[in-house]
Amino acid sequence: MPAGAVLSTGLIVLVPTFLALVQLRNIHPVALLLTMGIVWVADIAAYFAGRRFGTRKLAPHVSPGKTWAGFYGALLAAGIYALAWAGQSPRFMPPLVRDVPGSVLWMLLLVEGLAVLAALGDLFESALKRQAGIKDSGRLLPGHGGVLDRIDALTATLPVAALAWMIA
Repeated sequence: MPAGAVLSTGLIVLVPTFLALVQLRNIHPVALLLTMGIVWVADIAAYFAGRRFGTRKLAPHVSPGKTWAGFYGALLAAGIYALAWAGQSPRFMPPLVRDVPGSVLWMLLLVEGLAVLAALGDLFESALKRQAGIKDSGRLLPGHGGVLDRIDALTATLPVAALAWMIA
């Protein structure tokens, strides 16, 4: 992949993520943390569900370790997280879903959608690394795939989540 294409892709992915971080932090730090928690919960659940139940590969040519069981585990955990969020901290739900009838259902759908985006962001970053022929995207976190592996799902979810918060 030419250097210009890599730089352009990086800007297209990282700038909206940074702006979303700033926007969500300005709304409220708890809103930012709860939103990031979607990705963390889904990622952890995907890992454990995939390790325990995973046999069918999700995208073997892109990321051979990911399984459908991990994906379903992530969705299940994200759904539980959405219900807990709506029940414990409704004040920090995005106005898009908080201020409408059936807000818990809408919150569940929003969080599930963000969990799907998180998985797609993870696969996108894996595809970029595979195309570039590298296993790790940096040396700062050896054995963890690099810094981009820590934020790949956030780059896909945070801009959409910030948009959901800004729509009132």
